[in-house]
Amino acid sequence: MEYLMTYGWAILVIAIALSILVLINPFSPPPGCRFDQVGFSCTQPAFGSNSTDTFVFVTIYNGNNNNIRIFTNSTRCTADKSNAPPTAPPSSSPNITVVRQGNYTITRLRCFRTGDIPLGGQASGTDFSGKLWIFYQNEEDDPSYPVRIASASISGKITR
Repeated sequence: MEYLMTYGWAILVIAIALSILVLINPFSPPPGCRFDQVGFSCTQPAFGSNSTDTFVFVTIYNGNNNNIRIFTNSTRCTADKSNAPPTAPPSSSPNITVVRQGNYTITRLRCFRTGDIPLGGQASGTDFSGKLWIFYQNEEDDPSYPVRIASASISGKITR
């Protein structure tokens, strides 16, 4: 009887420890947004999904010492975490200016698997981890100056 009680308590402790680990899920990526370049920061992203697409909602902060012009038509969210930009630099003109020390809110930006392949709708409660790509120019850059690229690592849970 003493033998069974000793092992019973040990099994109970192991079961409680495992249930706590499952509850807090320490192996999922922590929610957040971190730019690879100095001068940019962002709020914690929120992710949404419907039956066909996954979206990100995030606010970008321009901490540079100058205004920037963003090519919003080329801003991308990808599940691919490589450091290679998802598309060629934009061919159109930038269409939004973000003042220095100002914010730009991205609402409902569609996420892609890689390049132009849509990620598709993800189940609510699943983890998302990927990259956010911003194509921009400094306001004082000549229009012929090469387009600059800023990337951020983003992660969080998908909600509906």
